[in-house]
Amino acid sequence: MAKFSYTARDASGQSTRGEVEASDRVQATRRLRGMGLRPTSIQEAVSKKRTTQKEKSGKKVAPPGDVQVDAFLKMLLGLVKGGMAIGDAVRNLRDRATSPRLQSLAAAVWARLSDGSTLGQALKDAAPGRSRDTMNTVIEIGEQTGNLPPILEELLAQRDESRDVRRKLIGSLLYPTFLFGMALAVAAFLLFFLMPRVQSTVEGLGSGLSPFAAFLIGASNVLLLAAPILAVTVLIAFLISLVVRRTPEGRFKYDRFLLKVPIVGAIVRDSEVYRLCSILSLLLGSGIHASQAFSLTRQAIRNLELRRRFEEVRNLVNEGASVAVSLQQHGLLNPTASDLLKVGEETGELSSGFETLREEYRESLSNRLRNLTIIVSGAAIGGAFLFVTMVALAVVTSIFQVGNSIGL
Repeated sequence: MAKFSYTARDASGQSTRGEVEASDRVQATRRLRGMGLRPTSIQEAVSKKRTTQKEKSGKKVAPPGDVQVDAFLKMLLGLVKGGMAIGDAVRNLRDRATSPRLQSLAAAVWARLSDGSTLGQALKDAAPGRSRDTMNTVIEIGEQTGNLPPILEELLAQRDESRDVRRKLIGSLLYPTFLFGMALAVAAFLLFFLMPRVQSTVEGLGSGLSPFAAFLIGASNVLLLAAPILAVTVLIAFLISLVVRRTPEGRFKYDRFLLKVPIVGAIVRDSEVYRLCSILSLLLGSGIHASQAFSLTRQAIRNLELRRRFEEVRNLVNEGASVAVSLQQHGLLNPTASDLLKVGEETGELSSGFETLREEYRESLSNRLRNLTIIVSGAAIGGAFLFVTMVALAVVTSIFQVGNSIGL
């Protein structure tokens, strides 16, 4: 039970102050009215201990991110499944959380719950973010249907799964990036350090470089002179792309171009479709109508070109068109995936169909990431081998030319 400080008027109209214990502000109001008082102000009393700790720290708490929101929801789920009411569970987290950011989030959610907001609305106000709008809506629907624990459990499982896919994407690119960097380092060492020494040694013996070695030295000198200009050009192009992407039209053109890039475009499309199937399976499984589920899912698609296509699909579905056929026609599903979804649609199990597609696209995304790793790794290793071979040939041909010049 929490304590609330109040200012109220009695039956004679005189003002009175005091404290009352209640689980939330609504219950405190009811208790005061039961005592014959008309409350004019109710504020939750803050304990001296908590106030002192906040004053001692003197630090601003950073706004909560996805990690803090997910941790809050996982602990909240544990308390709710244990039989605790949502309001009591949030207040418990506010009082016992050890992380300042988590405690700040719980306090903000509790304040809005006390004002009569739902958990979904409270989370939307306490931890705003476009990427979490759909999540908060699903939570609110879970409250309205009385199925919050299972929906929250499935939602958290999907968010963990999406985070795992994101980690795999980043991890799969780290090794090829490292190999490519090492290849560039080896090439720079051979061209700018080893070859000039070979040239000075050969010229010291009274001979010249072989034509192949001379070409390699000349190319490295040109590259060395052009490197600063190339770096500045790349930097300017990068800054221009950042500015252009800040505009809706520029962002749309960039996203459309990204889908056309070989390998990368397929990975972007599969990751977006995977997220789309995850959200739709959850929303439709929660009893939401297909039209509303598609409307909510639209905001979760990050690629603007795919979002445009999905909006066209949503309009067709609202007109009575087949979901599977519409998604295939607009390039969001391949024929095999469309056939799988069509089975679920015809049997009235559209949610199960999207759940099956989620697994299919997760496997497809993993395969594409694996192929990308193989291609980039092979290109990096092959490039390093080619540079080493070229330098070795340049050194050997120069040595042969020295031998021929001294009559060996």
